[in-house]
Amino acid sequence: MDVFKYIDKYGSYDFNKEPFNDVDAAIFSFLPYVDFNGVVDKKKISLSDACILHKKLHKEINNELIACKDATKMFYYLMNTKRYSNCLLYNYYYVGNDDVQFGAICIKYNKNDVFISYEGTDLMVSGWHENLVLCYEYPSLSHRMAIDYLNKNFLFNNDNLIIGGHSKGGNLALVASINCNMFVKKKIKKIYSMDGPGLLPKVLNSVKYKSIQNRYIHVIPHNSYVGILLESSDDYVIKSNKDGFLAHDFLYWDISDNFLTKASLSSFSKRIRGSINGYLSSLSLVQLKNTIYNFDYIFGKLKIKSFSNFTKDKKRLLKFVDEIKRLDVDSRKILLGLLEVIFNSIGGAARDDFREWKNNLKRNIFG
Repeated sequence: MDVFKYIDKYGSYDFNKEPFNDVDAAIFSFLPYVDFNGVVDKKKISLSDACILHKKLHKEINNELIACKDATKMFYYLMNTKRYSNCLLYNYYYVGNDDVQFGAICIKYNKNDVFISYEGTDLMVSGWHENLVLCYEYPSLSHRMAIDYLNKNFLFNNDNLIIGGHSKGGNLALVASINCNMFVKKKIKKIYSMDGPGLLPKVLNSVKYKSIQNRYIHVIPHNSYVGILLESSDDYVIKSNKDGFLAHDFLYWDISDNFLTKASLSSFSKRIRGSINGYLSSLSLVQLKNTIYNFDYIFGKLKIKSFSNFTKDKKRLLKFVDEIKRLDVDSRKILLGLLEVIFNSIGGAARDDFREWKNNLKRNIFG
């Protein structure tokens, strides 16, 4: 069954009668994709009241990012359930600018139990820049923000904490848990990364990682292409009812009763894990930094801050092609390959437009 059938089945049970489980963790990890601006702030608001306010303030849902649309759909579905309607949302924080994209929210689901959820990558160019930086920089700017968020909000209380996030948000949850204040770390019961990238080898082998490893759950769909990036010690492989890039979307993950259905990693994901991680490790630090420099330079020069409607801006596209043609052939291939991964992750019209645009201009760019 999917998450909506799970909500139908268990929505009438509170967390005392039906304890918190991995499916609940996935639901909460997906919630930060919802645009809570003007809806949730530092003060606590029930999920049901937040739904009502959200519908008033956000009548249109962003259709470019699949995760945003699907998370909002799921959010509304939780509204009339006993299990979720009285959960308290608070400490919502979001920043998206040229340097960083970061989002987080707290979800109090029981008297002394709080789930801290970090947002994955949205349409901001800066968010994708940070995904690339994970290949060599630790901690990144968003990592430091995730650590500060955790320490600032949970140093002086007695809440039991579960930390989680989807995609980049899962990586933020893990790194924040590894590096937070020792008094905060003692309160953490579990850490969930829902198909989030792993860690650099030096971090995976560190004493700090070992201190939280037995509380860490790395969930990846059997056709993962995000969660298999970088290094991880253990994987909880689950079944997705979609292949390709849609396997990354939680709404397509298979649920058996009250747990995520276990599966085996596909041959596709095994090949990707070997080839991509092998390729990244084969690049020198200089090559990695040069690739990201080209990414930042071109998008910054053309003042492109979001991927939304990027391929529909004809003037910018022509300028974009001119800038790419200034690069050497290898740099062009790497940059376009990265963009293809990004637009496939975004999905929907943006992905299709980019594929058509790339095919039409392939000869022009590499001529």
